[in-house]
Amino acid sequence: MQSRVAPRDRSLPRLCTNASGSIVTDPSWSGFVSQRLDLVESRIHELLGVDPEPFGSEMARMVSAGGKRLRPAMLLLAYDAICSGKNGRAHDSAVVWERCRDIAAAFELLHTTTLVHDDVIDASPTRRWTRTIHSVSSPAQAILIGDYYIARCLGIVVSAGGAAVASQMEWAIRTICEGEVMQLQTLQSIGQTREQYLERIWRKTGALFSACCVSGGLLAGAKEAEQAALLQFGKQMGIAFQIQDDIADYVESSEATGKPSGHDIAEGSVTLPLLLALDDPASGSQLRDLLEPSFTQGATGSTGMGRRVDDAVVAEVVALVRASHGIVKSAALAEQYTSLAVEAAEELLAGGCAGADQLVALANTVGKGA
Repeated sequence: MQSRVAPRDRSLPRLCTNASGSIVTDPSWSGFVSQRLDLVESRIHELLGVDPEPFGSEMARMVSAGGKRLRPAMLLLAYDAICSGKNGRAHDSAVVWERCRDIAAAFELLHTTTLVHDDVIDASPTRRWTRTIHSVSSPAQAILIGDYYIARCLGIVVSAGGAAVASQMEWAIRTICEGEVMQLQTLQSIGQTREQYLERIWRKTGALFSACCVSGGLLAGAKEAEQAALLQFGKQMGIAFQIQDDIADYVESSEATGKPSGHDIAEGSVTLPLLLALDDPASGSQLRDLLEPSFTQGATGSTGMGRRVDDAVVAEVVALVRASHGIVKSAALAEQYTSLAVEAAEELLAGGCAGADQLVALANTVGKGA
């Protein structure tokens, strides 16, 4: 079965899954990742298979909808990078690998859990062409299933990784929540700054990337300086990745992304392409004329979190943003953050971690929207 992820979706084609949840890999990708992501995927379904109903089956349905599996891949690559150095080789064993596999599975489950909660907040009926949990049952049940898996993931990590790795996940959960609240506070705000946007996406996306990278490093015995480099790699990668994701909301079709074009602005979320388009003399005044009335006069959305923008207005906004310099300038900024991620990985290379070259490859592929 062919992957349903479009070639220009921000994923690595080699790290995508198809609708059945099977990993679709590319022979050019790291053998370490392509061989072991399948094992992580199997472990995810094993863990879900012993959970009570409706928790296990509903989460398995969302996991099987597909995804990029970037977070477990980053954890595996960070582990491999440190193990490739002289300080990490003693930690590369079958026992440590099993712990690494379980922790990678837990981080991917945590990521899926955040999406379950996001879908409730956004009142999204589908994700990756699959009906969301709240649309099948109820928002209350979706929230409780998400809460269950936050606890479940922390339990897995405590058992497999100990306090140091568990603290990484706990920090990531808190930081993601902070980012989500920041997003609610800036909903429908076309006056927000680029700095506010970047702070928000670092918390919403970069924190979990960083926690995955540092956790992989900890399992391999990373020293403090190596942990710092991995944290920076994850942070910069997360920002670059989220900018690319926000670009895709304007330029990709619904067939490619599994959600309608302009979904973010329809829900009142003002992202970088729109912020930069508002500064474009060719489009700024038109965008303000469209959005200011919509943000103050629209009907309250089903979540009560804001006012949903009319579909006709969304279509006009999408067309204006596409024609503005917002897309090109956003892509350029994503490349700047990609370069910062590469610099962090190169610190590991300079320190003797030869396997960090795969982190460089990951950054250059994902961060530049290939």
